[in-house]
Amino acid sequence: MRTRHEDLLSWDLASIRAYLDGFDRPANGEAREVETNATGELVIIRNMPLPDGLHPDYIDLLMMAPDYPIRPPIGIYLLERDNGALIQQLRRIFNVMNTAFHDAQTVEGYVWICVHYQNNAWRYNPNHPATGDNLTKFIIHFFNSCHDGRDA
Repeated sequence: MRTRHEDLLSWDLASIRAYLDGFDRPANGEAREVETNATGELVIIRNMPLPDGLHPDYIDLLMMAPDYPIRPPIGIYLLERDNGALIQQLRRIFNVMNTAFHDAQTVEGYVWICVHYQNNAWRYNPNHPATGDNLTKFIIHFFNSCHDGRDA
C-alpha cells in the first residue's frame, strides 16, 4: 500500500516530467528523465535543460530531499563528470562549491550549488501540491536563475 509521502512524491515527479517534456531533446539526443532512489530521498534529473547561451544547454543533477515534503531540498547537485566548462559558466551565476553548506550533504562526483528558498522554508500544500511550493517550482526557480544570471 502506498503512503501519502509516496503519493506526493509521485505527483511531484510527474510534474517535473511534464515540465521537462516542454523542452526539445538535448544536443546529446538522449531523453530527459526524472527518477528517485528507493527511499525517495534523492531526485535525479538527467539532461536537465539550461537556457540558451549556456554550453551545453543541459546537465545531469540531483536534489536531496530527505525531509520531503516538510522541507525543500537544500541546493542542487551538478554532476561533475565532463561538465567542467559548464560548471565554470554556472559559477558566474551561483555559488558553486565542492563542499556543501547550510546543512546540505557533500556528494562525491557532484558539485553543490546554492539554490534555496529563503530560510530553507517553503509553503508546501499537501492537499493541493500545485498551489504551493514544490519540487517542480524549485527546478523552475533554478532554470530561471540560470537565465537571469546569464543575461546579467
